Amino acid sequence: MPTELEEGDVLLVSEGATFGQVLYLRRKIQAAVGQRLFALRCSDSYLGRYLYYYLKSRIGQSELNSRTTGTSVLGIRQSELTKIRVPNIQKEVQRGISDVLGSIDDKILLNCEMNKTLERMGQLIFKHWFIDFEFPNDEGKPYKSLGGEMVYNEELGKEIPKGWDVRPLNEFGEVICGKTPPKSDKRFFGGSVPFIRIPDMHNQLFVIDTEDSLTEDGKKYQDSKTLPMGSVCVSCIATIGLVSITSEESQTNQQINSIVPFDERSRYYLFFQMKSMKRDLEDMGSGGSTTLNINTNSFSNIRIICPKQGSMKEFHETVKALFGRLLNNSIESRSLSQIRDSVLPKLMSGKVRVSIEGR
Repeated sequence: MPTELEEGDVLLVSEGATFGQVLYLRRKIQAAVGQRLFALRCSDSYLGRYLYYYLKSRIGQSELNSRTTGTSVLGIRQSELTKIRVPNIQKEVQRGISDVLGSIDDKILLNCEMNKTLERMGQLIFKHWFIDFEFPNDEGKPYKSLGGEMVYNEELGKEIPKGWDVRPLNEFGEVICGKTPPKSDKRFFGGSVPFIRIPDMHNQLFVIDTEDSLTEDGKKYQDSKTLPMGSVCVSCIATIGLVSITSEESQTNQQINSIVPFDERSRYYLFFQMKSMKRDLEDMGSGGSTTLNINTNSFSNIRIICPKQGSMKEFHETVKALFGRLLNNSIESRSLSQIRDSVLPKLMSGKVRVSIEGR
């Protein structure tokens, strides 16, 4: 049954693989609280945001872990949760800590919202140019609306601009299927080379953070799988149709096929083209199997519209600044996250103190 959750409430995962994760509510919502969640509402003596940051800190997580039960599935009972010790510090200090950490999270959230807007802008331009065929003609006016010549393409079953054709992906770039080095060899993991898996692609247009990374030995073990910055990655097994771009030299696992563009000016066209084909990719990957799967050969031969080079180049120049801003925002957010995570335990332990106005 839906419960009214207030701004400032804190949600805590009480058991399972994500035990200990916390969420701070920025606004009032109606929601059903699941069995594996606790909804925490602060009394007058504690600020919700302070409690949120405390539970996220190493100290708070240690408190939670010290009161867990279970063997195969760890969790915490409500009776034990109420025994968690939260530092009884002045409300003004709580507010100061919350303000410092909250200002960082607010900026990260702003960057995230801005990136969504930038991506939507690029998507709209792509649709206008390459779906509606209203790219600028020689006079800078919409091609199709102003009578630009269209030619019926039997393969697509629709008209496309004269001079355009349909080509396989491997004519736009080298297609590389990822691979995982042997996990048993400790020399291969824990370095500085991003190793992209499907979970890393969620909500990351540019892949900035990865859970796993390779050492130089791990990279050299399968050097042919190395992707340069600006490669377009597409998830092709199980979860199909996620599309991201590498932000630096990287490798992926075998669930991802990537396109290394022969001409960098096709990069953003390929990104949006693959994003627009999510449903087609899912249909292609079904193949009567319970696990969706598009093999590398089939992926390489996916046929897409090939615009005239001039249109592709002009599109690249039009959206390049959007993607540059998006990448910078993502990098800034990562830096801010690192700062927040480094200062959080110091603030909670009292090693770093916030000043209170008037004192």
